[in-house]
Amino acid sequence: MNLRTTDNNYRGNKDGTTNVLKVPCEAVDDLGAIASRTVAELRGDNPALLAFPGDLDTYRSGEDKAETLRLFSLRCDGVDTWSLTTGNVMGFVGRNDTQLTIASRFAKDAEAKRDFFLHHMLHKVFRLNIVNFAVPKDDRDDLYDFLLYLFPSHLLPAMRQGLYKEYRLIEHNDANVKGTIDVARHLRRNNPFAGKVAYNTREYRHDNAVTQLVRHAIEHIKAHPWGPCILRNSSEMSDAVNQIEFHTPAYNRNERRRVINANLTRPVRHPYFTEWRRLQQLCLRILRHDRLTFGADKDKVYGLIFDGAWLWEEYLNVMFREIGINIKHPLNKKRKGGDKIFADGQKIYPDFIKVKETKGNDVLTAHFVADAKYKHIDRKGEEAMREDYYQVITYMYRYECNQSCLLFPYDGDATDWVNSKQPREILGNTTGRWLWELGLPVPQEQSDFRQFASAMDEKAIKGLRMIVGQMAIKEQQP
Repeated sequence: MNLRTTDNNYRGNKDGTTNVLKVPCEAVDDLGAIASRTVAELRGDNPALLAFPGDLDTYRSGEDKAETLRLFSLRCDGVDTWSLTTGNVMGFVGRNDTQLTIASRFAKDAEAKRDFFLHHMLHKVFRLNIVNFAVPKDDRDDLYDFLLYLFPSHLLPAMRQGLYKEYRLIEHNDANVKGTIDVARHLRRNNPFAGKVAYNTREYRHDNAVTQLVRHAIEHIKAHPWGPCILRNSSEMSDAVNQIEFHTPAYNRNERRRVINANLTRPVRHPYFTEWRRLQQLCLRILRHDRLTFGADKDKVYGLIFDGAWLWEEYLNVMFREIGINIKHPLNKKRKGGDKIFADGQKIYPDFIKVKETKGNDVLTAHFVADAKYKHIDRKGEEAMREDYYQVITYMYRYECNQSCLLFPYDGDATDWVNSKQPREILGNTTGRWLWELGLPVPQEQSDFRQFASAMDEKAIKGLRMIVGQMAIKEQQP
């Protein structure tokens, strides 16, 4: 059974309705087993469930802590009546024959499987240049595409740790004996004796089960229509692929099953090669796609999930770079790149900082700060926005700047898509401090992915340039 809904489906629509999913009784057992457990628990017990970013279960995002973060909630409304509500997580998840697709609520029509918004963010964040996009035939194709998107983001960190090496048993049969004699093999091969001896050595090699697995994944991806885009989307990626190919001379396409089984029984455990362990898991999921994804393992949870807020933030970071704006982008959820707000070391992590003055690793002052908000922003719901306003005002105080901005997706009327409201002046002893709200449009009228991507990026570039220019003007005013 395939069910579809959107992220944050409990929130009301503009017409007063909600998108809460009514769950058939036959799907309750499978979905209930997922709803009752945290992301950390699910990933620990179910290797076929992939979350991205890789540490989604340990991230901190508002109230979404590892101890409480769940993919969705399931509520009994009455006799044989169940409702499913979602948060910021998008993607696919399932158990046995039940599969749930969670699309972006900003998509034109989630029910029509045209989630161009999610696909486009993935393209930009993972640096894929795919111009011929076809709507997947079904959810299985969609999920498979997402797995392929993740390959560069797993291969490159692994290669930065160095090419994986491990001891490998090598069989020899010659006169240069330097290892352990293999008596049984020697008697089979060297009778009558002609000067050769069968022996084995253990050698530390790059060509091993793990690198062979990566090589098989590369060859598998090459056969996909988007394979060249995925494997050659940057010079670093091309170099990484070339290294894997060079160091796996023993590659044999007919040994894929043997290589897969070897990696299933011997996961990477070396404490240094943590990225290789993640890469190994992803390659197994790609190569075993059909069996792992669609529930051949009874009662096991499978799927691929994304943090929607993280994707939106990273999309904006890409767009800032494309328009040439030098922005500091602290990694909020990983607690990297923040600045002290108290002398005792506590830090804050604005999403984006236009730096003015630094001291060591700390930013002292800024031209402006901006925060990404994966939500609808509506002046009518100011109470719900209270914490967001307080947050950016705190940032302004810390960095001694007079401008701040909230950046959010906008799916309303295209005629007032950008900054439909005037900036809000912040009162106090110091005048001339402003908070801007910029809605970047998610096109709703395009039925072609290429047209959608072009329209979205065009409006995003226009909007970001406009807001940066407006804040610069305001900053110069007395």
